[in-house]
Amino acid sequence: MSTAILAIVPRYRRWPAVLGSLAAVLAVVVVCLEVLGWPFLAEPMQRWLSGSLHRRVSFAIDGQTPASVVVRVLGRVRVEAPQLVIGPPAWSKTQHMIRASDAVVSFHYSDLWNAWRGEPLRIRMLEADELEADIERLADGRASWQVGTGADEHGLQLPLFDELKVRNGSLRWRDAVADLRLVVECKTSDASADAMPSAASASAATLSGGLACNAHGQWHKQPVGIVLQTAAPLAWVNRDPAGERVPLLLNASIGDTHATVQGSAVDALGLRGLKARFEAEGTSLADMAQVMDVRLIPRAAFRAAGSFTADDLHWRLDLDKLLLGTSTLSGSIEADRGRTPPQLTGRIDGAWLAWRDIAEAPSVSLASRTRTDLGAFRTLDADLSIDIAQVDFGDAFPRQPLKGRWRLLNGHSEWLPGAGTKF
Repeated sequence: MSTAILAIVPRYRRWPAVLGSLAAVLAVVVVCLEVLGWPFLAEPMQRWLSGSLHRRVSFAIDGQTPASVVVRVLGRVRVEAPQLVIGPPAWSKTQHMIRASDAVVSFHYSDLWNAWRGEPLRIRMLEADELEADIERLADGRASWQVGTGADEHGLQLPLFDELKVRNGSLRWRDAVADLRLVVECKTSDASADAMPSAASASAATLSGGLACNAHGQWHKQPVGIVLQTAAPLAWVNRDPAGERVPLLLNASIGDTHATVQGSAVDALGLRGLKARFEAEGTSLADMAQVMDVRLIPRAAFRAAGSFTADDLHWRLDLDKLLLGTSTLSGSIEADRGRTPPQLTGRIDGAWLAWRDIAEAPSVSLASRTRTDLGAFRTLDADLSIDIAQVDFGDAFPRQPLKGRWRLLNGHSEWLPGAGTKF
């Protein structure tokens, strides 16, 4: 538009054109800076993240913030840095909570706002060549992953990532509430897709070239050892159960209970989307049951084989065979951990059950009641159908079939006998 034309256009009609031109120029500048990575925002971003999280956040190496730090701010916060350090809370004696090299980290603005209000920090994505994590929770509930100004009232939510991909890394985890101390070391190497076996054919010999993790520590005073191998690089954390499934082999021991798991999952730490076959044995089912948030009194030794599927809130256990003491059982059990308390549903079948293998022999007075108070089981509800050909309840009762339905609600046990069952 020429100056002559502008001269005869009323002033109030010039402003839309001028503002439109300024907006266009500003948009071009913002896009260019976004492409360049806002080079002057690295240090202000450190201060802003530190203030938002009430936690030291640094991209510096030897006290200097490298010029290679890239910041993206459109739609979400994304930082690419040679080094990223997220510090521990003031009460912790550790040097850092997370330290990553060659890192790419992404937050939504709402995640930072929620963290500032006291909710657990949520990191949408973290990729790194090397990562060290040092996390802890004290007996009073204070945890290093809780940030912001709110009350420390959140339960265990580890790790707090939507997606975590690390080539090599280590995790130190100390949790006084869960009575757990664990050290995890992981290394990743590339594997060709042509060499990757299926979940059904994977074995310890063929699972190479992916992720290899070694963990050791203690849980409820019991020694813990875990070895995980995968057939291809696998994310440490992936909260999408529909994510890419990778064949894996897991050998784990808790005390004198040992289990081998062979199948596939979409992440390593949470084993989300797990579909696997397993074999397990030990002197008691109590340790294995405790992993599933079920409390049992230690009884007879066992051997078990079957399949297992799991996600964050649900798991399903199909027992092909359970040899428990002298008893021979099978069944299928599902757990819903989205309920409070968690609920078990399913069935238990078998040819033979010696009651002493699972509990003390029932008294005559107990046998005459169908509803019993089991206060120790208030942390779990259950609804199971039972069909066992022969049960030995002890000398006070004849051997007999056991068919019916067992319910456990708020610590109260209810037995609904089926046809042919006298007990």
